[in-house]
Amino acid sequence: MKKISSFLLLFTLIFFLTACQAEKNYSIESVTAAGEPAQYKVSVFGRDKSVIYETTLYGEPEFTTLENGVLRMHTGAGNVTQYSFFDTVQNRVSPVYENPELVQGGKIVYMTLNEGAPQLVVRDIFDETVFYRTYDRNFSKTAVPADALISAVFTDANTLQVTYLLGENFEEVEETLRLQ
Repeated sequence: MKKISSFLLLFTLIFFLTACQAEKNYSIESVTAAGEPAQYKVSVFGRDKSVIYETTLYGEPEFTTLENGVLRMHTGAGNVTQYSFFDTVQNRVSPVYENPELVQGGKIVYMTLNEGAPQLVVRDIFDETVFYRTYDRNFSKTAVPADALISAVFTDANTLQVTYLLGENFEEVEETLRLQ
């Protein structure tokens, strides 16, 4: 009886570990040479387990699983953080985004610089030909453009409620943006 219980426990443990590994569609491997800053080789795999993205980074990234087979990779520290997204079902890789404010419903909201002026961007995470809008306001000039955007919330699929800092006096403004 003891042997059967031990066998069942071992079988359950192996099955659980195998199932958990099957769900993981990325790998992080330390490739740091002695005396060098920490480096990590990162690979992301598609549905068929083919490599859809591979790079080496300084500093270990963090992965979060979102909806519909999408992974989010976060790197960086301090005021500038970078995010990349991977659609492991359709084998798509997003551009790298700095300090996005909101990711929801396949769209991403972030601030960027356009000819030195802060600009709000709302776009499809993976393909700007699907959806891409920019909004120019007299956003306050901050050290990091994202700091001018206080909050962003989709109130429905075509409406974005934003709060941002305006002008040299950093006036807080709330605005509703129609996306269509």
